[in-house]
Amino acid sequence: NGYNNSVNASYGTIVGGGNNLISNDFSFIGNGVANITSGRYSFIGNGYNNSVAGYASFIGGGVGNIASGIGSFIGNGTGNTTSSILSFVGNGSGNTASGAGSFIGNGTGNTASGIHSIIVGGRLNSATTSYSSIVGGSNNLASSPWSFIGGGFKNSATTSYSSIVGGKNNITSGAMSFVGSGSGNTASGNYSVIGGGKQNKTIGYYSSIVGGRQNQAIGYYSFIGSGSYNTARTDYTTVVGGAYNFAYGQNSFIGSGSYNQTNGMFSSIVSGQRNFADGPNSFIGSGYRNSATTSYSSIVGGKYNLVSGNSYSNNTSSS
Repeated sequence: NGYNNSVNASYGTIVGGGNNLISNDFSFIGNGVANITSGRYSFIGNGYNNSVAGYASFIGGGVGNIASGIGSFIGNGTGNTTSSILSFVGNGSGNTASGAGSFIGNGTGNTASGIHSIIVGGRLNSATTSYSSIVGGSNNLASSPWSFIGGGFKNSATTSYSSIVGGKNNITSGAMSFVGSGSGNTASGNYSVIGGGKQNKTIGYYSSIVGGRQNQAIGYYSFIGSGSYNTARTDYTTVVGGAYNFAYGQNSFIGSGSYNQTNGMFSSIVSGQRNFADGPNSFIGSGYRNSATTSYSSIVGGKYNLVSGNSYSNNTSSS
């Protein structure tokens, strides 16, 4: 059946179609037009202008697909390429599986170049190193071994075992770091975590930010819950929320409020505005422009209170 078909090898079979060519042994073309099998034991089911050059490789159908890797597979689609051993493209258009054992399920313009790299779908995603994986989204890059991106837009997982679930323009550059969602977040500390929000940064090892905007967790094991423009600078510091709060003393704590600052080790401010806990183990409950400057000094509330010795103030009026 068919027209202008050519079998130039032993045990080759063309069932139908036109202008199809078999040039190596034990190959098969079922139907279609201008398909070519040049690899031994190769198979093309149907389609137009498909080419199978790899040993025991397979194209089910579609247009302009190329399977050149040994044992490689293209199910369907347009302009897909499998160029390495056991590489796989299920469907879609313009996808390239060039890593050994790499997999692309569907989508457009995706590239799986790492060994055993995986892209399930999406558009213009790239999984470039061993065991890197992307589920979906567009313009995402998984460029380190075992890195993972669930979806989103222009996310980059650049270090080993780092993960981004979604969002846009997020970056994981610390080993085993994690970003859940949001936009413009950067987890650069090893084992650091950002849940979401916008333009947050975790820099210290094991640092974490739940959400908010433009917060920075710099110290080891530092934590920011939410809010905006908060900084947990040294090790084991905590800012629960608020805005423009600065936890500088090691193991210091700020609950909420704005423009509060803890400079002493183990110092704490629960809330208020523009309060300063400078002494080690100093405490301010709330208020405005209160200062606890020496060890174990305390201010419950009020405004403009100053404790400069090992003492306690519960003044709630200006002094």
